[in-house]
Amino acid sequence: MFARDGRIEILEGFVLGPVRHPKEMNQDLSRLPGELATVPTYTTPHEKAFGAGPISLDGIALSLGAYVRTLQSATAPFDRWIAGDESALSPAAKDGFALFTGKAGCAECHGGWRFTDQRLHDIGLDTEDRGRGKLLPDNTLMQYAFKTPSLRNVAIRPPYMHDGSLRTLSAVIDHYQSGFRTRQSLSPRVRGLGLSVQEKVNVIEFLISLTDDKRMSQLPDSGSGLQN
Repeated sequence: MFARDGRIEILEGFVLGPVRHPKEMNQDLSRLPGELATVPTYTTPHEKAFGAGPISLDGIALSLGAYVRTLQSATAPFDRWIAGDESALSPAAKDGFALFTGKAGCAECHGGWRFTDQRLHDIGLDTEDRGRGKLLPDNTLMQYAFKTPSLRNVAIRPPYMHDGSLRTLSAVIDHYQSGFRTRQSLSPRVRGLGLSVQEKVNVIEFLISLTDDKRMSQLPDSGSGLQN
């Protein structure tokens, strides 16, 4: 299930969406195969993959889908800690993990190796975008619901939420502390974190530990991301 509102069932059906979206690449898909056909670095691999014949949108979608499947998070400090390296995480990050899985309840939605339940929830964002609710207007719990994102490499992927409305991890935690809107569709899992200032710092330190070793250099200079 792809897109933040889960409207697309397969990866190949999703990858061309950003290409044609007017606020992203704004590409006329009817012209795309012909444009790529003028570039030898595209035509030769396309022929090897799909045989003789012109470049097609199906071939482009299959190629992009195959590439996207190779994008995987590498080993992060958290993984080394789980594997037994006690020095891989700071005491603050270890406490942050305990809070994440315990008091704060974050793991209720952000569980598993990818830190996502792959489900959709209304988390109380101040938005007019009904998310999944546009597709399921009669389902109360799906109003304003969006897919739970993975937290792998989350510290290097601001801004946050489906609309990019929260700029830092600190702002995200503030939202879950008390900044969410209450309404009939609000997920019962969103109930306020009750974290102290230091506990908030520790949760952010844990989230930073999910940054894989190859991308550590991309971490913002702000460290814990407490600046809003």
